[in-house]
Formats: sequence, C-alpha cells, structure tokens
Amino acid sequence: MLTEPQKTMLTHQTLAARVYARAYLYQIGGAYGFRDQLQDCMNLVDVDPKLLRRQIYRCAAAQFPQGDALHWFHPIPAPTPHVRGVRTRCADDLLWLPLAAAALFRAGKRDFLQKRIRYLAGEPLAATERERCADFYPGETAASVYAHCLAAVKAAERLGPHGLPLFGSGDWNDAFSGLSTGESVWMGEFLALVCDRFLPVAAACGTGQDTAFLSSLSERMKRAVLTAGYNGTWFLRGYYPDGAPLGDGDGAACAIDLLPQAFAVFAGIGSSAQRRRALEAAFRRLYAPETQTLRLFTPPFGPSTPHAGYINEYPPGVRENGGQYTHAAVWFYLAALEEGLTDLASQILPCIVPWERARDPAYPGEPYFVAADVGDVPDCPGLLGWTGYTGAAGWLLRAAPAHPSAPGP
Repeated sequence: MLTEPQKTMLTHQTLAARVYARAYLYQIGGAYGFRDQLQDCMNLVDVDPKLLRRQIYRCAAAQFPQGDALHWFHPIPAPTPHVRGVRTRCADDLLWLPLAAAALFRAGKRDFLQKRIRYLAGEPLAATERERCADFYPGETAASVYAHCLAAVKAAERLGPHGLPLFGSGDWNDAFSGLSTGESVWMGEFLALVCDRFLPVAAACGTGQDTAFLSSLSERMKRAVLTAGYNGTWFLRGYYPDGAPLGDGDGAACAIDLLPQAFAVFAGIGSSAQRRRALEAAFRRLYAPETQTLRLFTPPFGPSTPHAGYINEYPPGVRENGGQYTHAAVWFYLAALEEGLTDLASQILPCIVPWERARDPAYPGEPYFVAADVGDVPDCPGLLGWTGYTGAAGWLLRAAPAHPSAPGP
C-alpha cells in the first residue's frame, strides 16, 4: 500500500504531466490520446469527478457514428471549432469511453449520460487505408453519451475464427501494428470487462435489449478466451493472421505476455486457481531480479521472428518489445493484489515505484515520477526510457489506501 505523500506525488504527476500538459521532457506532444486521458481521469475520479465528465464529453465528440474514434487529436478552437487527429483501426481505443462512463456512474453521477453530443463527420476508412490524419468537423448526427458508449461496444465486436476480437492496427500494444486480422486474447478479456462494467449503466439508463446484448457478449468473450486463449497454465496473447498462436509458450517471440494474465483477473475469467497459476507462471518467466524489471513479454521480437508490426523494428528488451512497460507492470501488480498474491505483489512494487528505482545509481530518472519504461538490455541494465508522461502513475493510485475503486479497471 502507498503512503499519503506517495499518493500525493502520483496525483501530481497524473494531473500535471498527463491531464494538463499532456507532455513532459521526454515526450512532447500535447494531443489528447483517446484512451490516455480517459484512463487518467478515471483514476482521479475521487480527486475531481468533473475532470472525468469533461474528458468523457471531449472524447464522445471525437467519435464517429460507426462507433470508432480518433486515436489522438488536437482541439482547434478557431475560426471554426474542430479537431485535428488520426482515424485508425486501433482495437481498444473506443472501449475506454464506456469504461470511463461506468467509472463515473459508480461515483454516483448519472446526468452526464443524457447529454447529447455530435459525432464527427467523415467517411470510414477504405479497405486500403490503415489510418487517416486530417481535420475533422462535427457532423449533423447527435446522440446521448449513453448511446455513444453503446455504439463503441457494438463496434468492438469484430471477431475472428476463434470468436476473439481482431487486433486491427494494434490493440493496447500499438506496436502490434501488423497483426491486422489476427485475434487478440487480451481484447477478448477487455471487451468482457467493459461489458460487465457497463451493464449496471445499461440497466439504469438503457433497455432490456441493451442489457441482454452486453450480458451475452461478455459471456461469449469469456468462453472464447477460455476455449481458445488458455493453454492450461497461462493465457495466450492472441493469434497471428495465419492462425498461428501468439504467446502459448512455443513461439520464437512473445512466448508469454503479462497483459492477458492481469486482465483475466480483472474480467473474472476462469477459476481463481487458473488465474493464480497464470500470474505465477508469468512472474517466474518475466521478473528479472538482476535488473529489477518486470518484462512485458519474453522473448522479444526481432528481424528473424514472425512479423507483428513495427515492434519488430524496436531493439530487443526496449519498451513494448520485451522491456518493462510500466503501464502493464502496474496492471500486473494490481491483479496480483486483487487475486490475493501479496508476496508476489511485494516483489513487483520495487520495479515500479520511483522512490525505489532511484536507489540505483545507474538509474537516471527522478525519484518522484514513475517511469514509462525501463529497458531489459544486457549492455544497459535498467536503462530508463522516459518518466513523467505515463498512465502508469494514475493506475498506481489504485493501490492507495481508501481508493474508491477496486484495484483493477
């Protein structure tokens, strides 16, 4: 558990670097990430719920009638208010809107769900388009925030032959940009989680048809994950477009991945014994005590491994390519807490928190800002990527005493 001064430190990082500046020394951009600031404001709901309400409105206005949304965007206020951003096939972006709405609903707010917001105008991506960066203007069609959220869930139901959602141009891991029609086990878990979290909202504000749809989709995702995404010891990462498994222990790259083990806990997939076994298996294979890092997956991708996207261009052990991507490491930590594996969680915490990492003279980061990533590179053990601009700080607040939400999403 975190002390109150540590909680204050994390709150400051999330507010200053993520919500207000949307930049830091090592990551200068200023855009709103559709998924990014929704998460940050979710994690600050007990600090100021108005932040989350404003961000929900802002992101609903960056959504298209088809349910998809801009991956990132800059509001352009004059002379005609609009946004400049990029429309992509990223699989998970749109689902953070209903998850954020469910978080604000749990905080006791309801009136925001009826606010009507216009969708963006714009032709859907053509079959040959991976993405489109452009100026987008509000269209003529408006709908309630509740309807925007439901449209997002329905648009995410793009399934492959195993009944699992497609990777698109990347699920949470943007660097899996080449998997396209491959299937993501993590997305199946995430979609089930979103359906479950949004179900009370639908029960209060929607129709019986809405609740039936959400319940059915959640059950189908959980069944598909257990049937096609569990190898008896841990949860797979997904399937390549050619149907080969990714993350089942036998691959040349990404034999095991942190992410699906954590979200199986959050989504309540499988038995507690299965989830514990998966967390413990991932920890044994991914925790590197010599560099005090918790790798995202192992082994990394490279020029001779199957092509999964621009992740193959990353150096092995850096960022999303098998380094410690702290966002995922914090989720894994919270999953261990939720599953009652406190001894395991206690070993993970020093990998994450800056006040412990900064004890290493080779670590050049600030002792008060969480690092976005830490490398697992033999020649540069514990190599810092950047600090400041990372959603990991907000998620780590879930470990704070008396936080109003459960550890996971």
